[in-house]
Amino acid sequence: MTRTGSFGQVLLASVCVLAFLSCTSLEHNDADAGNPTDQFSPGVHVDVQDSTVLDSGTKDSDGAVLEVTGGDVLDGASPIDCGVGHAFNPVTMECECKPNCTNSDTGEPYECGDDGCGGSCGDCGWCSCEDRHCTGVPDCEGKECGSDSCGGSCGECTDGFICDPKVGLCQPVCDPNKWVFDGDFVQKVVAFDLGFGGYPHEALDLDDNDQTCSPDGGCQGGYDNMMSGLDESLLLFDFSVSGALADALASGRLVLLIETQDWNSAAPFSASVHFGEEVDLAQCDVMQDCCDYRVVKDSFNPVSCDAPITFDDCVFDGAALRCGFSEMMADSPSAMVRVPGKESSIPGEEFVTFEVFGPRLYAEVVAVDDGMRWTNGVFAGAVRRPWLGWRIVDLLPAAFLEGRRDAAEYWIVNAIDLLLGTDMDAEGYGILYTVSFGLTFSTIPGRIVGLAVE
Repeated sequence: MTRTGSFGQVLLASVCVLAFLSCTSLEHNDADAGNPTDQFSPGVHVDVQDSTVLDSGTKDSDGAVLEVTGGDVLDGASPIDCGVGHAFNPVTMECECKPNCTNSDTGEPYECGDDGCGGSCGDCGWCSCEDRHCTGVPDCEGKECGSDSCGGSCGECTDGFICDPKVGLCQPVCDPNKWVFDGDFVQKVVAFDLGFGGYPHEALDLDDNDQTCSPDGGCQGGYDNMMSGLDESLLLFDFSVSGALADALASGRLVLLIETQDWNSAAPFSASVHFGEEVDLAQCDVMQDCCDYRVVKDSFNPVSCDAPITFDDCVFDGAALRCGFSEMMADSPSAMVRVPGKESSIPGEEFVTFEVFGPRLYAEVVAVDDGMRWTNGVFAGAVRRPWLGWRIVDLLPAAFLEGRRDAAEYWIVNAIDLLLGTDMDAEGYGILYTVSFGLTFSTIPGRIVGLAVE
């Protein structure tokens, strides 16, 4: 049995999850008159058959354009104007209602109420919605800080303390200098990609049920990867996730380090994943050599000082490494992956942070002259769908978003809500509200020589 949500739907949704889209307001200049054509009617389908400039199309008796039969509507200069309150969706090729959840005068987002397209701008929980903002009795009992569940805050922490959002209490800011690195050998990730489908070496069985898999039509044998297929989908927009990740790894902009402690094949041991930076990029090839790295301090959990991801149940059977498999997803602790250097637009978050439920890691281990390398690796888990689109927007390259951020936010968030299926009951509530993912990787040896200088 496969999860809900067809493979085709997931691919379409995936396009918008990391959507590097063009504009929502696109004007077309008629080649003869030099004036903009009439607007498309909402819901009118646009048939794109080649990559030439858009024709003026067919018009009805009132002069409205019914269909355009040529042209590349995905280009930033694409000439389609859907009218007030509507925007062109390059996935469905139709003009669609554009939800309005932002105050046009102040630019601030609405917290609740009608979005103008039959949906909602947000849920106020036990509070009420007035003038599209949550009001009511705040939920601050036993809390010092964090959200009051009504759109407000239970308080701020003083200098030297930071809010732990899980309990709403101010905790001392951790000192990452407690971590001691002195030439520790680690695995440096040299290949990192989106797993394609729910298949072996592309995903993992996250719910320990070989009768279910995801996405529907693109999986087998219990392997879960609802977020798969992003790269193929984004090629429609002339953007390669695989290419971007490969370039980031090769240039040293993305450094992922996996450190193991007390490695052995007789008993469980621990492993931690760190964000790092290369010490001397000019003198060492980060894709082939055993280079020196420093760990980025901002990647640590600001309260616990834990690494972004830590496993304490890793086992090695002489051929393969398995971490995170000792407990069911609902019983295993989640990991707070804090992306250093990427500021968050979500209230209460300093950096973009993903809570990963049921993280698991698998890799095949090969001995080499200077240690070991890992192949056919898969890192997998599940993330909540709410707020996922906003976090993705925060990770998009600034150069790409320039002049089109509104469009990107609109398509990403709404595509996730409307199209991307959920397939995991991450916390045992009996509700499928999280989205599984699988990331493939391979490694070479490296060394951690200390913490990065701020």
